Amino acid sequence: MNLGTEKVVLSKFKSVRLLDQRNVHDTQLYTNTEWAMQNDAVEEKPRWKFTCLATAYAMVQAARGKHYRIGPHNWTDSAGIEAISGTGPGAQYDVERKAVKVFSILSAQNCLLANGTSASLGHHGHWVLIVGYSKGNETSSLENFIAFDPFGGMEIAISSVDWSSRGGLAGDFSVSKLRLVVL
Repeated sequence: MNLGTEKVVLSKFKSVRLLDQRNVHDTQLYTNTEWAMQNDAVEEKPRWKFTCLATAYAMVQAARGKHYRIGPHNWTDSAGIEAISGTGPGAQYDVERKAVKVFSILSAQNCLLANGTSASLGHHGHWVLIVGYSKGNETSSLENFIAFDPFGGMEIAISSVDWSSRGGLAGDFSVSKLRLVVL
C-alpha cells in the first residue's frame, strides 16, 4: 500500500522510537535478555514472540513521557502482560471497525490498538498501534491508517477500506478488532 500525499501522525508519537519486540538485547524494552529469550510455560516458545502487545504498551508509555520495560514484574506466562492505564478493560474501550470512528479518535489525539491475524506469525494473533492516517492524492479522502508494528519495529499502512496491511515483517495482516487507548 502506498501512503497518500498527506501523512498525519499524532504529535505525541512523532518522537517515539519504534520498538522491535524481536530485539531481546534492547535494555529500554526488556528488563533482561535472558528472561525475554526463555520459553514461556504455556506455549513453550521464547517470550519475545508473544510481546507485541507489551511492546505497543511501551510505545504508548513513551508517548506519555513514561519509561516502560517488559519483564517478570508485569508479565505472567499464563496471562501475558498487565494492561496499562487508559486501555481497559471494559466495553467502552472497544471500537467499531469503521474508518470514520477511528479518524474521530485520532482527531481527538488518542490512538488505538489493533488486533488481528498474520498467517506468517502463526500464533494467537498480533497487535499493532494505530497512530495516524494518510489522505489520498486527488480527493483528500482518508486512505490508510498509519500503525507502528512491534514485529520489526516499523511503520505500516492499514487500509481504511479492507483493514489489511501487506508487506510488513509480520506478513499480510488483517485487523479484526480495535481498542481505544486514551492518552
